[in-house]
Amino acid sequence: MPEARKMECMIREVLWISPTVMKIRFEPSRDFHYEPGQFLSVFVPNPANPKKPLRRAYSFANPWEIAVREGYELCVRKVDGGVGTTFLSELQPGDIFEATAPYGDFLYRQPPHGHSVCFIATGTGIAPFRAMILSEKFNEARPEKTTVLFGLSSEREIFYQGELEAAGVDVIHAVPGASPGWQGFRGRVTDYLKQLPNNWAWHGTEFFICGNPAMVVDTHKILTQAHGVREEAIHKELFINPLMELKAS
Repeated sequence: MPEARKMECMIREVLWISPTVMKIRFEPSRDFHYEPGQFLSVFVPNPANPKKPLRRAYSFANPWEIAVREGYELCVRKVDGGVGTTFLSELQPGDIFEATAPYGDFLYRQPPHGHSVCFIATGTGIAPFRAMILSEKFNEARPEKTTVLFGLSSEREIFYQGELEAAGVDVIHAVPGASPGWQGFRGRVTDYLKQLPNNWAWHGTEFFICGNPAMVVDTHKILTQAHGVREEAIHKELFINPLMELKAS
């Protein structure tokens, strides 16, 4: 695993892909390798102490082999009062921010032969899964079947729509706050899992879970306690409150 190093990052694009989520593409001052699922730590100005910047962590949203050609990419949700997301949302093309990378061991693991993969995400927890699905590592040995269970607060918040499907995976949007005309699943990702039958492929699937802690914990309980899924088949990453200084969505 390469050692994390500090660098300057120049903004190439800030594009809003939903009412609250932005895609940020940047060019680092040095090319560096990372694995899909890893993240970088951004130095953020500290209003309380300008001499001691804060740190915020964001997962890479595209794989390294695409990043070196098209720009390194983040997927960031704007949070009211969030120092890190406010700082990033105000950057313009040509602006510079400092960061260190790469970090993290939430990596794609090829499932046993004949097994499927289920990626379960809420909000910008989809970012590491997008990087995994688009990666050479994933596509050189694709699993039997790949499903993305993607939870969002409303259908207006759906992003990357059509992109993951075009990559050859099945996408299920779980939307608890959907409008009356919504044709997809109405409820949380945990509600969707609870309504699946006992004869679903619980023991022939590798599960990757990323998002807010409550969802990750509840999903883990459903898999292990209700269906006896092995711990070795569950891989998870928690995104903590972005007002804190650790991993944020």
